[in-house]
Amino acid sequence: MKCLIVKRIEELPIRVTGAVEGQILIDMKVTTAKYTHVRAFDDESFRPLIQNSSELIIVVNSEGLVRYASPSAEKLTGRLPADISGKKLLDFVHRDDQRATAEAINAVLQSPQLKIDYVLKFKHIDGSWVNLETVWCNHIGSNRVNGIVINCRDVSYLKSLEDEAGKYRQLRNITENVKDITYSVDSGGTITYISSQISRYGLEPENVIGMRIIDFVISEDRAKVVNDFEKSISTGTYEEPTQFRHKSPDGSIKWFEEHGKIQKDANGKVIGIVGVIRDVTSRKEVEDEMTSAMDFLHNVLNALDDPFFVKNEDHQWILLNDKICELMGYSREELIGKSDYDLFPKEQAEIFWAKDDEVLRTGKTDLNIEQIAWRGSTRTIATKKSLFIDPVNGRKFIVGVIRDISAADQSMNHFSEPKS
Repeated sequence: MKCLIVKRIEELPIRVTGAVEGQILIDMKVTTAKYTHVRAFDDESFRPLIQNSSELIIVVNSEGLVRYASPSAEKLTGRLPADISGKKLLDFVHRDDQRATAEAINAVLQSPQLKIDYVLKFKHIDGSWVNLETVWCNHIGSNRVNGIVINCRDVSYLKSLEDEAGKYRQLRNITENVKDITYSVDSGGTITYISSQISRYGLEPENVIGMRIIDFVISEDRAKVVNDFEKSISTGTYEEPTQFRHKSPDGSIKWFEEHGKIQKDANGKVIGIVGVIRDVTSRKEVEDEMTSAMDFLHNVLNALDDPFFVKNEDHQWILLNDKICELMGYSREELIGKSDYDLFPKEQAEIFWAKDDEVLRTGKTDLNIEQIAWRGSTRTIATKKSLFIDPVNGRKFIVGVIRDISAADQSMNHFSEPKS
């Protein structure tokens, strides 16, 4: 080790070159050497330590001017140490962190024993920002350093993980405050996550996680659920929602509708499904009531001796009883959605269409006796058409009743209004 005697160290130009045991090593070019002891270290003794260190060491003076940057600057920031030295530290710091950086310099200057630890964004040579975790120590006045030492560690990866974790927490907070149940299952059908909403049905998340998805489904619906799940996993596509029933611990049956999305790994391999499960019990009850009501309506209409129909504003049949299907010789499925032009000659269809338009326009009931050519014969029918307006949406419909009077020579006076 070489030793020099100088009188005033602050008069010497100093180049900081490394660190040993937490201390910055310095190499001094002596211009005035008198009575103060100062060590000058051989670069070769510490260069391997500094060059192989993953941490960046920066030394700044009291004005924030960079006096030294270790060789790892190039690895972390893409910049050579010489490109950083001699410039203001704030020139490389993101504007969002510049105020905190300036405050850190002032704080350590005012309190030499203070150590500051915080993360700042340092500009990479390619224009991106590197997240550096920094520890600041005041060594101004030290014979060996005479500057503020900043140890920097690249925590960009950790920062990205924190950001992702923050997004996950935010997403989880959202999912925990919605009505639907959120879930995830692996490719084998095992539940890997389920939100707290499941507790509304007498189950706790920690008890559900690890269950198979089919354990949540009543036996009558399991085959369909398994088939839909295996099809989604094998094809890598999720086509439509799956409905199933679940029996709660209290014995009640709930209807659920599951909407999912296929999850794949970086190689494109299917690893599971994530999605939401919605309680549709109330909707199913309404649907069942509507189905029952429609069945009742159809039964009533089919009990009529006269053909009955309903048309929409586009002149399409939307409701028919059995008698009109018998009259026309077509099934209900063949007639629904059709219009007069699909079944009758153009001349007759035009007459029927005009009568429909008059009812839709005026709202007046139309009574008419007419002859139609039907399957090689001429038939006489009496038709009554009335207007119905949906009170909910204002849509208009034509409600019609037909009586075949071909068997007898009857007139409009003999037409008796059917009861419906």
